[in-house]
Amino acid sequence: MLQIAENEALQDGIHFVRAVAQQSGVFIRHGKTYDFIHPTFREYFAACALESNSKRELYALHLAVDFLWSHERWYEVMLFLLSILSDEPRISDHLVQRVFRKSRWQRAFRIRSDQRIAALLFVAECLIRGVAVDAQTRVEIVKELRRLGNDPRVA
Repeated sequence: MLQIAENEALQDGIHFVRAVAQQSGVFIRHGKTYDFIHPTFREYFAACALESNSKRELYALHLAVDFLWSHERWYEVMLFLLSILSDEPRISDHLVQRVFRKSRWQRAFRIRSDQRIAALLFVAECLIRGVAVDAQTRVEIVKELRRLGNDPRVA
């Protein structure tokens, strides 16, 4: 850890953000605050922070994925997180299966809901983005997507 005073670190941080904002165009200034020019930067860094803070403990990752994937504001963050976790396919596959199971049990009980379709579309998006899942998980997701596509009640 660096041995610098908190005030000095704060000033260095302010100087860094200003320099990056001026030179890179990644940040934009809004009054006294800065923000990323595009939400994708914020979403990616939020996913990196979740991954880092979770220390890849499954319980912490379960909480994140279970409660956040379906919220519009966190949707892309969860997709980034699962992509980042793909370097450990056992973890990414497990988390994708957790979301997928939500849609499967609803189908088993013949429940048609927006949540079921949203879960299926989320895991489909994981496949499209190359999130690491095992072959069996991929086959099951594709079967379920075909089943949904052939359902006349889904318009």
